[in-house]
Amino acid sequence: MLWGFSLQFWQLVVFWLWAASAVGGGVAVVAALGSSVISYYISEETQTAANRDIAGANATAGRANEAASQAHERSLKLAIELEQERIARLEIEARVQEQGAQVKGLMPRRLSDDQKKAIIDEASKKQSSILMLMDTNAADMKYLFAEVSGALQAAGWKVQTGQMTGIASPPPSGIGLLVSDTKNLSDADNILKAVFDNARIPFDVQENPMKNTPLELNKYNMNVIITTPTK
Repeated sequence: MLWGFSLQFWQLVVFWLWAASAVGGGVAVVAALGSSVISYYISEETQTAANRDIAGANATAGRANEAASQAHERSLKLAIELEQERIARLEIEARVQEQGAQVKGLMPRRLSDDQKKAIIDEASKKQSSILMLMDTNAADMKYLFAEVSGALQAAGWKVQTGQMTGIASPPPSGIGLLVSDTKNLSDADNILKAVFDNARIPFDVQENPMKNTPLELNKYNMNVIITTPTK
């Protein structure tokens, strides 16, 4: 706007003034002067309007940049909070698993029905005799001891049970197959090994500390000791 009228209006005035200057002499001078003045103010107003538009655009861009910066900060804060929540959740899960393992460690070890069946199926292939010894300090293993011996008896094995205290080298798994030579297992040793393997029962093969003693215990084909596992 210029002097209350639009720029298009004043451009039209300039056009007619120039037209008048082409027609008359003296009038032409006045018209030329008038058109020059008006053209100046039109140019100045146009520049002013352009400056206002540029300032408005800069202000809009500044607000957009500020909004983008705030959005980035909120996004970064949210990412940090989510990562902290993930870490906290993992710590809780780890504690739950640790507590579950501790509770499980306090519970007596038992055989599943599938494991009992697997012992019977494999042991039934060949009858044998076995001496099973239980550590008197391993009360948590009494159920496992009874279930293993019961399954072997169900398969037709001759099972003799007994107790002992003070095991010098307890098997880490809690079940030790006591053999005469750990590097050269006998047929009987391999039969018992197959029984435990078939039932997926962890065990350790250990040298029998009584192999060179004239004990009545040595008359059995196999010797097993059951105690509290250390692993």
